Amino acid sequence: MPDTAAFHVSAQVVVVIVRYRNAEDIMDCLGALAASGPEPAFEVFIAENGGTMATDRLIAALSAPNGRCVPLAEDARPIHAPLISRVRSFQLMGTRGDIVRRVHVGEVTDNLGHAGGINAWLRPLLEIDGWEGVWILNPDTQPAPTALAELVACARDRGKGMVGSRTIQTTVPDRVHSRGLAWRKLVAKTRAVDYQARIMPAPDKDDLEARLDAPRGASLYVTRALLERIGLMDERFFLYFEDLEWGIRARSHGGPQLRASFDHHAQMRHHDRQRERSARRISARGLSQDPKPHHFREAGLSALAALDDPHAVH
Repeated sequence: MPDTAAFHVSAQVVVVIVRYRNAEDIMDCLGALAASGPEPAFEVFIAENGGTMATDRLIAALSAPNGRCVPLAEDARPIHAPLISRVRSFQLMGTRGDIVRRVHVGEVTDNLGHAGGINAWLRPLLEIDGWEGVWILNPDTQPAPTALAELVACARDRGKGMVGSRTIQTTVPDRVHSRGLAWRKLVAKTRAVDYQARIMPAPDKDDLEARLDAPRGASLYVTRALLERIGLMDERFFLYFEDLEWGIRARSHGGPQLRASFDHHAQMRHHDRQRERSARRISARGLSQDPKPHHFREAGLSALAALDDPHAVH
């Protein structure tokens, strides 16, 4: 294995995005990230689950004259990640043509699903010092310029290790798509908290936190301190449930003080095209079109049931 001691994340936050053959979405997402304020500093790590051809297309799109990025030299490649077979690194250009962030594209060795793709980057990154939190984004999101700063401030000011964003759909801009997730144990279903509620007035944070089990995974900020305490995402979830389980696990390990939080000002536009592609991906694997196919659902219910034991190991 290569010596990775020299690699240093020169940013406060690592942004991890799992992609599956959706170059258009990721370009829009990176364009929104390029407009972010200077603080906190971040680096972007993309996990491509769609194979070699999809990775080639993304690299070509980013490298194109009208692309978002400038390629870095080969010797600027990031840390070795065992589940990532190839890495290309770029500099993300800002809205005024200035270079603002580093972007690393990694080809995942197999389609590991959402949780597996995130962990493919997070596992080796946890061996490296220099960052304080991870921001997990769906590729079909477009964060507001101040979204990350708001999330980091909320985590710090309220003493929380896990914070979600206010997500809105582009087709219904005056309504909240979700303020987070709640687990309905008796019927074994997830509920989007405040689904389709009006954006204003802003909710009472104490009341909202009492109703939340987890932030929605489309935009999820987790501090490194919490990550090191509760561990990575549960890879038994190929799709769905992984964000809910992570939030419940955080609370079960740390009590009410680790209950998830929400930041009203960290707005995120969400196209939700990823869900449509996920359904097609499940179908291509010979599985049900149901967004929670039975064996994914059984694995999820088993993992969630295990959280009733506060000493459960994950």
